[in-house]
Amino acid sequence: MPTPVPDLVVLGPPGHGVTGYAADLAAAVRSRRPDVRVLEVEDPTALVELAGRGRPLHLHVTDHLLGRSALEAADVVEAVATRCALSLTLHDVPQASDGPGRLERRASGYRRMALAARLVVVSSEHERALLHEHVGAGVAATAHVVPLGSAAPVPTVPAPGGPVVERAEGLRVLLAGWVYPGKGHLEAARSAVEAAAGLSGDRAAVTVVAVGGASPGHESELLDLRAAVRSVGAELQVTGVLSRDAYRAQLAGPGVPVVAHQHVSASRTLLEWAEHGRRAVVLRSRYTEEMAALRPGLVEVVDPSGLATAIAAAWGAPERTWLPATADLRPDLADAAAAHLAIWEAA
Repeated sequence: MPTPVPDLVVLGPPGHGVTGYAADLAAAVRSRRPDVRVLEVEDPTALVELAGRGRPLHLHVTDHLLGRSALEAADVVEAVATRCALSLTLHDVPQASDGPGRLERRASGYRRMALAARLVVVSSEHERALLHEHVGAGVAATAHVVPLGSAAPVPTVPAPGGPVVERAEGLRVLLAGWVYPGKGHLEAARSAVEAAAGLSGDRAAVTVVAVGGASPGHESELLDLRAAVRSVGAELQVTGVLSRDAYRAQLAGPGVPVVAHQHVSASRTLLEWAEHGRRAVVLRSRYTEEMAALRPGLVEVVDPSGLATAIAAAWGAPERTWLPATADLRPDLADAAAAHLAIWEAA
C-alpha cells in the first residue's frame, strides 16, 4: 500500500529562502489536496518532537537550518527518521566550491540525511549530479528531480504601456537576494566598470545595487565588500531587507539584472527575475544552462569573459532586459506540486 501523502513541514524563519519555498510549495500542494496538513516548525527541537507523533513528514532541508554544521543537521534528521517516515528535499547540495575539508564534512552530513530518508528530492539535474560526484552514487541514483516552480506561469510586467526602460545617470547593475561571499557582486562590478568604459570612453559612474540585505552571519563582511567594489572603480548600494512591494519596485527599476554566482546549485533568485518580467544576464554554469534549456529565452547565459559585453549591450538597449507578458515561466508551483504528489503517492 502506498505511504500516505506526508504532512508538509515549513521549518525556519520566513525570510530564509528554503523556508519560503517550502511554504510556497506547501500552499500549492494544498490547492490540489486540501486535506494535506502544513505544519510550521520554529527549530530542530520542535521538529523532533513533531516527528514523535508518528505521522509521515516531508522536510525541505539545508544544513544551516538544522545545526551549526552538516553533521549536526544529520543528527537531527536521523532523530526525526527514527520516529516517522521522512522524505526530504535537499537544498544547497555540497559542491567543490565548499573547499577542502568543508566539502567532505558537508558531503558526509548530506549522505547521512539522504540515507535516513525514505525518499529524496532535489531541484535540478545539476544537483543530482552533485550528489553523484560528492555524496554517493547510490543516493544520486534514487533521487527524484523536481525543478523549482515559478510563482506564476507568466511574468508580472509593468502596465500599462510596457516596461520602464529609462536609465539613471551612470551605469547600474542589479543583483537580487541575500548578500554573502561568492554571490558575484565584485565580479559584476569589474565587468560593469569595463562596460562603462567601453560605452563612454571614460570611467563613467558605476553602481552595483544589491537588492536585499546581508545574509545572516555575514553582516560584518559588507564593509569589506564595499571596499573591494570601490577598489575596482564602482560603488556598492545595499537596499537591506525589503517589503514585497519595495522588492518588486527595485527589480523593476533601471539597471541591468545580473546573476553572477557561479557556484549555485539551484536558484530561486534566478527565477524571481523572470517572475518580475526581467531577462537577467547570468554566468554560464551547468545549472544555468539547465535552466535556460528548461525555460528557453528567459535568461541570457554568458561566459565570464563576455559579461562586460552583455552588460554594455543591455545598458544600451534596456528593452533587452524585459520579457514579454506572454513569456512561459513553467514549470510553475502547480507543476511542482503535482510532481511531488506523484512521487509521494508512488512511494
